[in-house]
Amino acid sequence: MKGTTHLLIGFYIGLLFVGSMPLFASILFMASMLLGSLAPDLDHQGSKLGKRLKPLSSLLSLAGHRTILHAIWVPAILYMMYVWHWHSFMLIAFIIGYVSHIVADGFTKKGINFIHPFQHLRLQGFVETGGILEWLLFWGIFLLACVKVIGLMPLW
Repeated sequence: MKGTTHLLIGFYIGLLFVGSMPLFASILFMASMLLGSLAPDLDHQGSKLGKRLKPLSSLLSLAGHRTILHAIWVPAILYMMYVWHWHSFMLIAFIIGYVSHIVADGFTKKGINFIHPFQHLRLQGFVETGGILEWLLFWGIFLLACVKVIGLMPLW
């Protein structure tokens, strides 16, 4: 999926969490969520973050796109850090955004391997990156987010 779709999915999921948070906490939560929703594509030099963090992206791209960064290992390690030491709502937001990216890419034709590099546990869908289904998904989530922002939808 495209970076804008990942951002929008992360934004909408973030909206489901920030309703009862103070404003500053909501801003930090959403920023972390959005960063997490783009982070798995750091292994692609043409991605939104890859263009801004070229040295890191160049290094990570050596492993290939949709390999280790699109597996469950990164969010699992981050969650262990949260449980054992760093109890931060921003870290949880980042993890949620990260997982939303992986799950969304699982619906694409290329798919993802959840347990790379060990064994193939591939999640593969029917959405073509940049295709009509992604476009429809984008605008559907955009409308849901608009409704949520203006307060017409219950908090769910």
